[in-house]
Amino acid sequence: MTKIDETLEKLRGVLSIERERSSNGLAEIAASKLRRAAIVAALAAIDAELTPIRKAINVLPTLPDEGEIAWAQAVLAMRVCSLKIDTTGLTPDDEIVRVAVVNGQEQVTLDLLVKPTRRLSAGASVANGLTDTDLANAPALSEVWEALRDALSGSYVLVFSPDFDEKLLNAEAKRHALAPIVFLGDSIQHHATYYYNREYFLTLEDLCQRMGHPLMSRNAVDRARGQLAVVQEMAEGVTDVRPRAAKQEAISPASSILHEAGDAALGDIDEHPF
Repeated sequence: MTKIDETLEKLRGVLSIERERSSNGLAEIAASKLRRAAIVAALAAIDAELTPIRKAINVLPTLPDEGEIAWAQAVLAMRVCSLKIDTTGLTPDDEIVRVAVVNGQEQVTLDLLVKPTRRLSAGASVANGLTDTDLANAPALSEVWEALRDALSGSYVLVFSPDFDEKLLNAEAKRHALAPIVFLGDSIQHHATYYYNREYFLTLEDLCQRMGHPLMSRNAVDRARGQLAVVQEMAEGVTDVRPRAAKQEAISPASSILHEAGDAALGDIDEHPF
């Protein structure tokens, strides 16, 4: 018999006696006080045993959303590809500088640099690892447009943020008088947010680290492979393979606010392409 079992047995015995007392008087009141003090002490002892158990339960990792596991499995059963587009910056007027497509077998089917009409912003250069020198002799977007269309044709396209990519492709088509590229696909960021039970602000780098596929570099091919790896691990129910210490990250105030706000806060999460 464990310590908590012994305490519970004593508690039940004292409580039974106290409930069944039928006489009054000073002596009985004094005995009742002693029994009730013993009850309080027993409860405190039990609570002391249960407190570390409660704490351990509270820090158990959240199980992934089963609907999102099913989504990932369904996606991977199709002909799928992962698309990553790099740009000169993040404004509506910025231009494509690199396109990379990786198929469901993790093979690179397209990786092309594109020469823009403007310079790379400092932030974009840090994010994608490219420089203006890298792009100096690259072809114009119009020269690679059909190759991109062919690479996406017939596939379900996985992108981190489809709103960003679709708006960008539409803007570039209009800017250069090109036939629009239309594809069917979905947002990894959106589904990963629900997979992690509405944990917000997860970047592609965050997801790859958690799932045991850290990005080898910032280039578009590695990030396209990282996107595919995230969906593959979601299909297997993988959530976090990092050492325990790395998992004890404090939730940011903004993240807490969004979590409390509920699904309405999801409206803009697909606006960020990283």
